Amino acid sequence: MDLINRVIYAPEIKSVSYDLQKPKFSLEHLSKDNKFCLPKCDLKQKAKLIDKLHRLSSLTWHQIKASPRHKMGTETIKRNSIKSTLPEILKKDPSINIIAIRCFEKLPMVGYKDRDTFFICWLDRLGKLYNHGK
Repeated sequence: MDLINRVIYAPEIKSVSYDLQKPKFSLEHLSKDNKFCLPKCDLKQKAKLIDKLHRLSSLTWHQIKASPRHKMGTETIKRNSIKSTLPEILKKDPSINIIAIRCFEKLPMVGYKDRDTFFICWLDRLGKLYNHGK
């Protein structure tokens, strides 16, 4: 089959709605900052993180976004309120939204969503990463 026939008869590529997908989670950009990194979490906080990731992974992104922000939902965080160094990916692309997902009761893991993956950048276990409106 020549190139023209392969293009003409190629299967149709359908667009994917990532909000209908279940989330994946990445620690690739997790802070190395002492206040917001995994090694500073105690065992109870680590267990809460794993439990939250497990519960979120049973939902779709659409369900997560439709949930209340202090439960299973998300909240957008302003960049200029972050009191830690931004990962390079966030420095390079100011259009990426930073979002918080509650993890330690009302205290969140904070990062960004790309397609169906949530990249965790900070673990705000002490409530000091940004102004929480207290």
